[in-house]
Amino acid sequence: MDDYSIPEETRIFYSKTSTLIGFGGSISVILLGVFIAVDTHEYIGSSITSVFGIVLLWFTFRRFKNKAPQVIINKLGIETVAAGFYPWTEIGNEIVTREMRDKAERVCLEYDCPSGHEEFDIGDLDINADDLAVLLVTYREWSGKKYKYDKNYLGLNKPADH
Repeated sequence: MDDYSIPEETRIFYSKTSTLIGFGGSISVILLGVFIAVDTHEYIGSSITSVFGIVLLWFTFRRFKNKAPQVIINKLGIETVAAGFYPWTEIGNEIVTREMRDKAERVCLEYDCPSGHEEFDIGDLDINADDLAVLLVTYREWSGKKYKYDKNYLGLNKPADH
């Protein structure tokens, strides 16, 4: 059964909302450093705060300028900027995971492939965990390749030869 609402290929980019929040946070930290300098004349602390804000702003600006898709999924396979492209025949155990770290949730695309276990953080991308999970199932089905789940998929847990 085909889902015609899903395109033949999905390209996932950095979230514009996340980037705007990053700009706002960076500028706030810079302004806090300036306020500390003007109000308290504490120049060392204000300089450290302002430099930290400028570094955050630089990283946010780099992300803003990055127009390349971070993840591409289609019936041929999965490509991430970190791992490159792998066809469905070489991918197993693909899943979207959610993990709480302190008070923040970390959401990752995880899968096994010939280079090992890939774990790609999707928290700052323009897709949510549920939509990505649907895409994984749909494109896997469209590829005609069966889902592979095997805790020994990469041969990591094979018993030793005697």
